Amino acid sequence: MTAKADDKTFLPAYRAPRVWWRVTLFWIWYTIATVIYPRFSSLVFLRRFADKPIQVEGLENLPTSGSFVLAANHYRGAITLDVIAAILAAVQQIRPEVLEEFTLVVGQRASKRKKKPPIPARLTKKLINYSYRRWSKNVLRVALGNERASIKALREWKMRVKQHPALVFPEGKARLVFGNIRPGAGRWLNSLGLPIIPVGVWWYNGGWHVRIGKPLIWSARPELYEVQLGLNIAALLPQELAGRWLDNLKIWQEVHREPTEQHELEKSC
Repeated sequence: MTAKADDKTFLPAYRAPRVWWRVTLFWIWYTIATVIYPRFSSLVFLRRFADKPIQVEGLENLPTSGSFVLAANHYRGAITLDVIAAILAAVQQIRPEVLEEFTLVVGQRASKRKKKPPIPARLTKKLINYSYRRWSKNVLRVALGNERASIKALREWKMRVKQHPALVFPEGKARLVFGNIRPGAGRWLNSLGLPIIPVGVWWYNGGWHVRIGKPLIWSARPELYEVQLGLNIAALLPQELAGRWLDNLKIWQEVHREPTEQHELEKSC
C-alpha cells in the first residue's frame, strides 16, 4: 500500500473487479424479490455469493442488544450494493436477528433538468421509484435540496431507528478516497440518542475488509461533531484511503493516544 493520500486515480488493488455472471444473477434475483417478497438477507447472500470471506475487525464493538446506527465511508471501489452487502454480512456474524430490520438511509437528489426528460428517462425513474416503494421497509430516502420533504423523512427515520438499526453514509457522495462529511450529519446523529458506530469498509488484495470502531463519545462542543465523526471513520481506513483527513488524523490520534504501561506506572507513583 504505497499510494499517496492525494492520489485520486489510486491503486487498482483497491478496486473490486466486477464478475458479470454474478452481477447478472443478482439483478435477476433482485427483480424477482422486488416484485414478490423483498428480503435483505437474500440480497446479501447473493451479493456475497462466491466471494472470499470478509476480513472483519471490531465485532466486539457492536451492541449485543438494542438499536444502533452504523456510519460508514461511502466507498466507491465497487458498486454501492457490494459495500452494503459487505457491511451487513459482517454485522450478521454477531447480530443475525437484525438483518431483515435494517434501515438503509439514502439521499435523493433533486433533478436539475429544466426540460421534460425523454421517455426512456421517465420510465427508468418510474421503475426506480417503484423499487424504492417495494423496499420501503428497509430503505428510507431523504430528499436533498427539498427542506420540507427532508425534514419529514428525517423525522420518520428518528422514530424508526429507535426500534431498528440503521446504516448511513454521512459523506452523501460515493468516493474511492474518504471525503467531507455533509454539514449537520454529526449533529443529527448525535440527536438520535443511540450508539453511533463508525465503520471503515474497502476492497483490497482480492477481498472485502470491514473495520468496526467503538461507539462515538461525542464532544461537548456541537460544532465539532462533523469533524469528530469524520476522524473516527478515517481512523478505521488504510492511510491511502483517509484522504484529506490524514494530517489531522495523525494529530488527533496523538492527542487521544492511550497511555503506555510505563506512563500509567508513573502516574500511580
